[in-house]
Amino acid sequence: MIKITTELIIVRESQYMYNRARGFQPVEGNLFHWHGNVFVKKVPGFKIGVDIYIPENYPSSPPICKVSTPVDHPNIDPNTNHIRLPILEQGWNPEIHLYQVVNHIKGIFNRVDLDPPRPS
Repeated sequence: MIKITTELIIVRESQYMYNRARGFQPVEGNLFHWHGNVFVKKVPGFKIGVDIYIPENYPSSPPICKVSTPVDHPNIDPNTNHIRLPILEQGWNPEIHLYQVVNHIKGIFNRVDLDPPRPS
């Protein structure tokens, strides 16, 4: 019998990410930290940087998702930059894949009208 470890799960998830969440890459080869950009359809040329951190006890615990681009959005905690997603906060299901989390993130940014940040 094969023992499924967190490392094996992360390797499987990385294969899904490469195939289904194009534009997201591990940061410095670390499969527990992914970064990518989400393009906002309603604001041409505007993209939001997103970081996904995978906890050591994944998939028992959900990934932590944060924006690295300043943006005013109802699903972003302005103090921590954490992305609030129902699938992460309302009864996490360990069968949800990381690429599905990415798809939900893309969805929240394309359902709300955004004003891109003004240059300082």
